[in-house]
Amino acid sequence: MTKRILALVLATATVCASLCTAVFGAEPVVPGKAKVMQTYESADVEFLTSSTGGLSVQKITQDGNTFVEVGSTTDRSFYRYNLSDPVEEEFVVTADLCKMAEPSQGWQFQVYDVESVTDNQIVLVKVSPDGEAGFPGNVVAKTIYTLTDDNAIDIMWTATTDKKTVINQTNHCYFNLNGDHQMPITNHLLQLNADYYTPVDSTYMTTGEIAPVAGTPMDFTAFKEVGTEITNFDFEQLKNGNGYDHNWVLNTKGDDTQVCATLKSPVTGIVLEVYTNEPGLQFYSGNFLDGTTIGKDGKNINQRTGMCLETQKYPDTPNKSHLEGWPSATLEPGQEYYSHCVYKFSVE
Repeated sequence: MTKRILALVLATATVCASLCTAVFGAEPVVPGKAKVMQTYESADVEFLTSSTGGLSVQKITQDGNTFVEVGSTTDRSFYRYNLSDPVEEEFVVTADLCKMAEPSQGWQFQVYDVESVTDNQIVLVKVSPDGEAGFPGNVVAKTIYTLTDDNAIDIMWTATTDKKTVINQTNHCYFNLNGDHQMPITNHLLQLNADYYTPVDSTYMTTGEIAPVAGTPMDFTAFKEVGTEITNFDFEQLKNGNGYDHNWVLNTKGDDTQVCATLKSPVTGIVLEVYTNEPGLQFYSGNFLDGTTIGKDGKNINQRTGMCLETQKYPDTPNKSHLEGWPSATLEPGQEYYSHCVYKFSVE
């Protein structure tokens, strides 16, 4: 019997890639703008979007069971960096370098405008005025969600600016393919198409090093259970991140026709493949989900009951783009920012 995959939106907001704290069910803080919900359906997938934060929050279900809860955020980098101008710009900097923009400024809390809607696609637009959250430039950013006939959710981000700025958008999805989000994701099988990763220090900030995964718990070049080495805190990187919360340097090198990550549940047989044109992917294993957040079904969201696979430029790229092997997140007037991510679902 063919297993049917169903994707539904729940509504959630989360913080930016690599510094993750779930804020499920958060309300937008922009007065006077209505939220728009749009549903899309193919033979095997139903997908609903919200204009809040350019949000897509889905459940993957098989025979009525929940497999996946995801939420998205689109936001710019938020650390101190220099744009090669006489005056150094400062953006939401705190002592621990880990604070996001205030809710009134973070893009994940904003209500986007709906530019267009078709049977399988919605285009959302966010206009970020010059100086918002300290960022230079009037930025016009678009998020485009497309539901494809082969059960993929295709996400494209574009942006333009009238001043030199930085931008690095992503989708902060929590995946649990087990059919029960109370069941930890540590049984999931993960394969990452990456021979290197970017280590972090005790503040979760990238050090600037690009290190090989071979011979370490960071090696997912072949399928491995997420939980196999997740508590091996003798390995400093897992201690620093309280588990996995790291960026992998993708072998795909911007080729979004190649699979950069594959995730499987041995319980349900659901498979997720990720494609991107970005150079990096952040794998976060839900280390700081502590049960204090209540999901849409009224149940607590506990540690490691969700995991994220976030396509991106490397964390803190604005401060490290001068280092060998690091990309640039700078956007100049006249250029167009473009980022592409595909989450494709199937069942074995």
